[in-house]
Amino acid sequence: MILYLSQEGVKKCLTAKDAIEAVEEGIRVLGQGEAIQPPKIYMEIEKYHGFIKPMIAYAGGSLNVSATKNFSFFPENRKYGRPTISAIIILNDPQTGAPLAIMDGTWITALRTAATTAVAAKYLAKRNSEVVGIFGAGVQGRSHLMCLNEMFTLKSVRIADISKEYRNQFAEEMSKKLGLDITPVDSNEQAVRGADIVVTVTTGSEVLVKKEWVKPGMLIAKVGSYQEVDLGIPGMVDKLVVDYWEYVIHRVQELIKTNTKRDDVYAELAEIVAGRKKGRENDTEKVLFISIGMGVEDAGAALHTYKRAKELGIGQYLEA
Repeated sequence: MILYLSQEGVKKCLTAKDAIEAVEEGIRVLGQGEAIQPPKIYMEIEKYHGFIKPMIAYAGGSLNVSATKNFSFFPENRKYGRPTISAIIILNDPQTGAPLAIMDGTWITALRTAATTAVAAKYLAKRNSEVVGIFGAGVQGRSHLMCLNEMFTLKSVRIADISKEYRNQFAEEMSKKLGLDITPVDSNEQAVRGADIVVTVTTGSEVLVKKEWVKPGMLIAKVGSYQEVDLGIPGMVDKLVVDYWEYVIHRVQELIKTNTKRDDVYAELAEIVAGRKKGRENDTEKVLFISIGMGVEDAGAALHTYKRAKELGIGQYLEA
């Protein structure tokens, strides 16, 4: 029997706190050399300006599960009132290959991406970080704030977005939900200057963070492949950390355009989480973290969701 979980069911089983813990364990397993992550494949459909990307991973160790996610991104869906991102995840027993569950992966993708940034911030941001600047007032902006709020006692949040309407809606909605002081800002500089953590989660290739705005002690979390960071920043920070080198080097424009080499990267996040390398070592280090997403994150989050669903009796069983 295969357990099927809708998005509604997944949301009942996976909170921001859950996602952070599950994702950190998936990343730790990778750092311990107990995971398999094949190269990513992108099928771009130029006619419709989108792509479909299957992701697969085996996370061993304490998790011991295999997950396959079919992920799609079609930005023009906004015109039709449809989500730009959709995903579905299949969990498999790694010993037999038998499918255990099929579940909506859209909410898992939103939370596990933000959870990865939160895990990175745990090791790379100042412990007393309290001011956050976020670029992107969409789903990822919201999930990132939810996860960072689990990790830090935030006193001030700035939200920047190309749409004044979206950033105002974000500030109103998330301040009520989380009880935080959130300010919609009109300029990129306002979002960055004085922040302890800056997060970019947009789908536009333009410089949002300039190097002259980066203060000592700042963590910049650049999520996705679009160029959002000044090309001078990778070479000026004290530590450049990526989620997975073999993934980012083929997609992330800030690394491609600056001809960044593996030796220029201080560490992959898994090396730090597994204790093989140190994270932040003082309160003045400038750190740039770049992530594009890993299968072990999906595996950890989906496994937690599956186990929780069985505990709560949520979902529908299908004949194999």
